[in-house]
Amino acid sequence: MGRYLICDVERMYGVKRHVLRRWESKLPLFSPDKDYQGRRYYGERDLETIVRMKHLVYDRGLSEEEAARLMLSGTEAGLANVASLTELREIRELLENLYLLLKKRDMKGSYGTDEQ
Repeated sequence: MGRYLICDVERMYGVKRHVLRRWESKLPLFSPDKDYQGRRYYGERDLETIVRMKHLVYDRGLSEEEAARLMLSGTEAGLANVASLTELREIRELLENLYLLLKKRDMKGSYGTDEQ
């Protein structure tokens, strides 16, 4: 079982140290071991939690609290809900872009000549 310092975790997963500390203090998801000098040592379970949390927050766009609640519930329904929310956000973004394109087209007229 590996033991990783916070700088190692930051390099491996791209999550800044202050974010890791915030997740540790505010969210009851993981608690790295600390030595007598206060250095944090993350184990394999901690790394799994960080990877899941990073995915939910950075990739899926959930707030830290939403992601923590989902992880604590541990239900598959919750994970399906995350996937559904992500799909809905992507659809919404596509619709917004389409709306802006159509609005721009109406303001400028058509995008070219009609070919028949």
